[in-house]
Amino acid sequence: MKLLLSLLALILLLTFSQSCTKDVPVPVTDTLVINHVDTLYNIDTLYVTQPTSIYGLWIGTYDVTGGPDAGLKNFYYSYELHKDGTLQMVGTGGQGQTNYGLGTWSLKDGINFSAHLTTTNLSDAGTAQTITGIYDSTTNKLSGTVSNDSGAFYQATFKMEKVQ
Repeated sequence: MKLLLSLLALILLLTFSQSCTKDVPVPVTDTLVINHVDTLYNIDTLYVTQPTSIYGLWIGTYDVTGGPDAGLKNFYYSYELHKDGTLQMVGTGGQGQTNYGLGTWSLKDGINFSAHLTTTNLSDAGTAQTITGIYDSTTNKLSGTVSNDSGAFYQATFKMEKVQ
């Protein structure tokens, strides 16, 4: 009889010791739940990514497409893009010289890159150039064209990757 009472007590204890549950939304790692003034919003698959910064050192090459050196390819080319909108350029030339330039740059709509620079050394000192290009934040690549604003005709295409 004691065994029967003990089993009955155990069954009653287990039955009444369970708590009730409510149907409350539980946030999942890819679901955002917002409770705003008694209104529940579920937003599925919220992606939060850090925007890639265009600021920093870009290194790549350029190919001359117009002017006396047209057809020459794979010259070293780099930009250091600063947050204040200034840039420094370093590039090698057809005769093995290194050219330096300073200027300003901008990015419109997060994609369209443009810059104006002036070469600061050698016989090209004072040459003004316009750069237009496309910035791809997903691949961290920058590509476009360079042309002289005046003086000797010159055009080139470039492609770069952000390294720093």
